[in-house]
Amino acid sequence: MHTDTLDTPLGAIIQGFDAAKRLSARDISALRRTFYERGVVCIRGQNLTPESLLALAKHFGEPDEHYLSHYQHPDHKTIMLVSNIQKDGRDIGHADAGRTWHSDGSYLQTPVAVSMLYALEVPVDLQGHALGATQFVSAATA
Repeated sequence: MHTDTLDTPLGAIIQGFDAAKRLSARDISALRRTFYERGVVCIRGQNLTPESLLALAKHFGEPDEHYLSHYQHPDHKTIMLVSNIQKDGRDIGHADAGRTWHSDGSYLQTPVAVSMLYALEVPVDLQGHALGATQFVSAATA
């Protein structure tokens, strides 16, 4: 596993890491340390099943069910689907997720400590650049 820290107050890219396999205690420790030091971690090139995504998430705590139950994964209530795709005239996932500035779970009595995003399809422009404007900030750094 190799970590590239970004020339920013937060963020890191981890390479050479397969989150779908059984992780060693060393890998888990390095992943957690990088996340808690950098606040945002990008692990590119993953091929995760819902089960392997949840196994990874459990290294940071017990996943919660999202209150928008109609966007829950059909087999895993702790995975919320985000999508702009419609099937039979209905969104298959939460199409409005992230359109406004927010902090995941900040409305809860005990706010969530970690949020994980796993992109299966990311739209790209004609030059092949990913579309979207997900941005992260750190109140602690500010």
